[in-house]
Amino acid sequence: MTTFCICDGPEDEDMIQCEWCAEWFHFSCVDLTHRLIRQIGRYYCHDCEMNFNKLTLWKGRLARGALLLDKQKHYFKVESILDHRETRHGREFLIKWLNYDEEDNSWEPECNLDGCKSKLQQYLRLHCLPYSNIRALLGAAGDVEFNPDNWISIDDVLKAVRIHRTSAGYASDLKVSRFTKLGKVDEIRLVEHKHHCYVLLHLATQGKGYIADGGNQFLDNKSVNKALKRKIKLDLYGVRFNQQYKADHCGASAVLITLEMIKAHRAGSIPETIQVPTKLVKSVTKRLHKHDSKSISSSRLIDRRIRTSCPTCGKTFAKNDSRKLRFHKCK
Repeated sequence: MTTFCICDGPEDEDMIQCEWCAEWFHFSCVDLTHRLIRQIGRYYCHDCEMNFNKLTLWKGRLARGALLLDKQKHYFKVESILDHRETRHGREFLIKWLNYDEEDNSWEPECNLDGCKSKLQQYLRLHCLPYSNIRALLGAAGDVEFNPDNWISIDDVLKAVRIHRTSAGYASDLKVSRFTKLGKVDEIRLVEHKHHCYVLLHLATQGKGYIADGGNQFLDNKSVNKALKRKIKLDLYGVRFNQQYKADHCGASAVLITLEMIKAHRAGSIPETIQVPTKLVKSVTKRLHKHDSKSISSSRLIDRRIRTSCPTCGKTFAKNDSRKLRFHKCK
């Protein structure tokens, strides 16, 4: 049976429901605000967290880049948060690392815990501390060591897209924004899933979407593919992107994919593989990623020298010679 808030107050105020016990709570009674509510993916009340081992899932305001589904090399997972302290630089937390001994416990600043935001928020709630505003960031892809200094936020991606849309080649009224829920018109949404960013071109009139990412996770990882289809609830078709050559350049990839999807939507034709002019790849990458980064193994990339051919005469052209193909006339 559904019950209402522990305060027995009015039911016409803003409330949130526990996913497990189905009880409703006033925002103020559980120390939540409208801003924080927008960051929650699934809410469990205090009693259900304590008695049924549930954990409120926090989406985070921004996405950290491709910490792939299997996680990245040298990425340490938090088992539990043991203690906290205030320093002149802000809050620090004593961390017990998963699969490590107690002697490896360490004090970490709050900003280092963006990968375990749900556990951090739970700890803060249990200790009656203010919720955290740390941001998840776009980051790495590939099976190599990554450099967090290169990670950028989704807001940075959107800003870069806005800058490049001023040129005639990418001018369009197509809306580009962070994914919340799909609208009723064609749009591009940046989708966060498992700390990675995916670019979705939603064709509302056709009831389907085209999706791509810097690590080609949607195409190459079956579990990611299924999870995104459940999350977005749309017929999705993967588009390959093979021009990310450094592990920490996922943010630049999101910008490049977005720009090319704008152009493809305007042309009314979505390619199976997104191909971006080399000059633009270098320009966007240099603007957004200024630190050293490891190369992605060539085995993760399809041969860059893919060739396309004229369907009439069979003459082949390099993939980046699309202009020659377009103006080609069969003899």
